[in-house]
Amino acid sequence: MSDYDPDLTDDSSSESNPDSSVRITNKFSDLLEKTERLGAGGFGSVYKCVHTLEGKEYAVKRIELKNNRKQLEWCLREVKALSCLEHKHVSWTDTNWDGFSSTEGSQSQESEESKSQESEGSEDSPVKNLLYLFIQMEYCPSTLKSKLEEQPVNHFEVLTYLHHLVKGLDYIHNSGFLHRDLAMKNIFIGKDKRIKIGDFGLAKELIGQDDDDMYCSHSPHSESIGIGFHRAPELKQHQPYSKKSDFYALGITYLDMLLVHVETDHERSHIIDGIKKGIFPVDWKFDTALPRALLAELPEARPNATQILKMIEDAKKARG
Repeated sequence: MSDYDPDLTDDSSSESNPDSSVRITNKFSDLLEKTERLGAGGFGSVYKCVHTLEGKEYAVKRIELKNNRKQLEWCLREVKALSCLEHKHVSWTDTNWDGFSSTEGSQSQESEESKSQESEGSEDSPVKNLLYLFIQMEYCPSTLKSKLEEQPVNHFEVLTYLHHLVKGLDYIHNSGFLHRDLAMKNIFIGKDKRIKIGDFGLAKELIGQDDDDMYCSHSPHSESIGIGFHRAPELKQHQPYSKKSDFYALGITYLDMLLVHVETDHERSHIIDGIKKGIFPVDWKFDTALPRALLAELPEARPNATQILKMIEDAKKARG
């Protein structure tokens, strides 16, 4: 399995032989050559591809569209919006490869053509064929996790990575989006050696952009947001996801970076559980102010991006 996403796992369906079931749309099949599958998960499969004319490497995500035309339109709308994001610490998405094909690959069509054909049916009518949406993305050869695992934890270096993540996340928020799935598995190292926030499978447009606590509306994937330790407390109370929920996930990600060498998931979970309650290990040698602030129980008690950046600089100065 590639470093592109260590949490993606193969399934036992037709994915066991991806070349037999996956075909890029006819319009682009002569321009993309698949070299390997990087992973597979709940939102689809990711392939490393080479552009036959440019010679450049890309990651292409294939998303299975099972439900109805509403889901197709929602996916296309979100992907087109996310393709506008352009920041050195955000992995870019390009919609030039959007399209879909039948599962057998016997018939391939472009998005707009198929949407037109479906328009004669009811808005909620099921998609007649099993369709796939293809999204071209920046190929990142490594992950932050694999980089951190290569050497002992350097707190100053981790604080620098955190600074870059805050910059990227703040840009995403200021562009009108929430990430909603920020975690180590979605942070990559680009070919330019920069930290990149990626995998916007759960990203959602904000209802507003003027308030630190603005939230997102319902989406087809709302039930999946904020999974596990990265799930902010307010989400368990069925409150809407906000920018502060992303910052809570950032706090857990910060701890994951510091605890990357802890041997077992159980031990790491135990430490994080304690820190959530304000209890740090007796041998804790890192700062405590950032985790306390980012993991505050109430979202309004968590700092905004500007405040977090100031806290990071203070922590760096304290390290000398």
